[in-house]
Amino acid sequence: MKWHKSARSILLAIAFASLWGTGCGSKSAANVVVVQVMGTTAVMVPTQSQTLVANVTGATDVSATFACTYTTTANPTTAVPSPTPSAATACTSAVGVLSNIQNTSTTVASTATFTAPSVFPDQKTLPNVIVTITATSNADKTKTGKFSIAFDSGIRITLVPSTATLGTSAQQLFIAEDFNGNVLPASQLTWGVTFESTAKTSSATCSTGSNLCGSIDATGLYTAPAAVPVAAPASTTTPVNAAGIVTVYAFSTVDSARIAQAAVTIVKAGNITFSGISPSIAPQGGLQQDIFLAATNATSQIGVTLIGPQGSVPINAQSQVKVVFAAGSATSSIGARVRLTSAQLTTPGHYTVQVTSPNTSISVTGGPFPLDIVPVRPTIVSSSPNNFQESTLGQTGGVPFVIDGGFFGLAPVPAVTPEVNGHSLLANTITPRRISGGLPLPIGSTSNAGWFPVSVKYSTSPGPFAAPASTTAYTNIAVIPDYGGTNPPLDVTNNPLSLKPVASPPPPIPPKIYVGPATPLLSFGASSAPSSIALDPADGLAIVTLAGVNSNNVQIINLAGGTPAPPSSATSGGSVATGVAVDDQLTSLTPPQPNVVPFHHVHSHRHSLGNRRSQQRDSCRRFRHRRALPLFRGHRSFFASRGRGLCFHQRRAHHQFKSQSQHNAQVPPEHRLDATLLPRRLCHAKQRAKSSGCF
Repeated sequence: MKWHKSARSILLAIAFASLWGTGCGSKSAANVVVVQVMGTTAVMVPTQSQTLVANVTGATDVSATFACTYTTTANPTTAVPSPTPSAATACTSAVGVLSNIQNTSTTVASTATFTAPSVFPDQKTLPNVIVTITATSNADKTKTGKFSIAFDSGIRITLVPSTATLGTSAQQLFIAEDFNGNVLPASQLTWGVTFESTAKTSSATCSTGSNLCGSIDATGLYTAPAAVPVAAPASTTTPVNAAGIVTVYAFSTVDSARIAQAAVTIVKAGNITFSGISPSIAPQGGLQQDIFLAATNATSQIGVTLIGPQGSVPINAQSQVKVVFAAGSATSSIGARVRLTSAQLTTPGHYTVQVTSPNTSISVTGGPFPLDIVPVRPTIVSSSPNNFQESTLGQTGGVPFVIDGGFFGLAPVPAVTPEVNGHSLLANTITPRRISGGLPLPIGSTSNAGWFPVSVKYSTSPGPFAAPASTTAYTNIAVIPDYGGTNPPLDVTNNPLSLKPVASPPPPIPPKIYVGPATPLLSFGASSAPSSIALDPADGLAIVTLAGVNSNNVQIINLAGGTPAPPSSATSGGSVATGVAVDDQLTSLTPPQPNVVPFHHVHSHRHSLGNRRSQQRDSCRRFRHRRALPLFRGHRSFFASRGRGLCFHQRRAHHQFKSQSQHNAQVPPEHRLDATLLPRRLCHAKQRAKSSGCF
């Protein structure tokens, strides 16, 4: 008993201590004040403004005060690779202004507006400046929140060209552009040249010393050294370029963080030997074509002259010519790649290509060489979309339609004409790989639903050449009938069918059921239950199966005369005929065979076969094993899905025996087939067929 009392006392003490600790902890957490400063962006451009919100939690007074300070950090150098930020200083107009402070309400979060300076901060006096907005809670002055802001000058630099190959002592003018292609003035740039593969504002120059890498002036004019530079000195900051390659760079004096560079390969200058081009044929209407010029000692200063039927074709050496080196070599070039544009592939004809050098001390031997731009058939890869609702065809400008492919040419003188079902696209725009336009408006008042051809045809002048042997590429689009809208189905006399009345109250989406004419042209009887139809377009016939009758359950209708003729009938050989198809390809055999009509019977899972011309039945239908019906016509074999059919084995063996005999009579002895195998197989098959009552 004493033990139980002691245990109870201990448990009560533990529970009381737990409640006391939990209560204290809960009270402490509820009184913690937290301040968060929220803004819309952490990087701002000059003159940009944003609203900052101080969210205070853990106090009934949610107001806060705001303060603005900034720090600067010098650019890293070799001596000081990780500089320390300066002490925080109160903001001035040079780094931005804090205004419109709203903090008088104790129940609404305080806000303030920060506006970036009108110009990017001066990087000499304010390098890498960071502004910090600090919000202090009025309920607890020891609780603060911070929001940091950096600045972006908006300046971006690219160098043109981005790569170059120069002979020793040659010169190349580099141009610094912004992302809009505007040339930056020299007063806003600092140029340099280094062995380092990634340039920095503090990159070591290599314009002096025994291993010169060339020099560059304030305008961006680079002069290569008199000798190919060797590997970079060990003191150069890594990573460095391979021997013979230097880095030209430029950075903005307004924002030194914006820097661009170009790789320059220095080769020993020498005379150029031009020995040929490859390929010597280019397709008319293409997007582009690369031509390799076999020209040893070629550099970025070479000129390429292209002369065609309409005179000289300008080639931009900076953007279209790239020097090529042998694999693993950077000391001497083997030629250059010239990339012809779509505009230069517009006119077919005979052209010549010649390499020139602006340096009078460099001679060029060889050339010119012929280049033919020849007509080619256009290609279609896809069209989009590939189907349309018929109701959309009447919209203004047509349904937007795109054809993707190749060799279309370039407007305003494209090489092709696009059409849909023989009609031109509306307001089409043609580029070498895409045609954009609108589908033609509906033609007439009849239905425009169906499967229609889309064609792209070579239609321009082939010049001195013959037009392509095949001029047109094709694809198809589907126009889906609009049965529920403006285009109801028509009967054979082109009169629209009427909708069956919907019972009241109508459902949310009423069904659209069309009622045929009161007096139909053809009738199979009230209980015939037509189940499927197949068309034989070559002979103008329609074959209809009737699932409601067992005999004469195949109706063959002549459609060749325009008005359906009364049908002739046949029996498929099954109880419920549910499927029919026409194999209309047998007429292409040698000798031609009658078209074959297979039927499917749903209850017995059987297949049967009919000749749609004479409605003859295969002799194997007489066999007593009715579960499966094997069928054989010419070189094709059909058999039931359940059971193989013994007559099939006999017929197949007989056919194989006949084929083997014909084969052996036409080939040398060493290529003849086994003459004993098939006779045994034929005999065995005949015995199996006779024992099963096939005959």
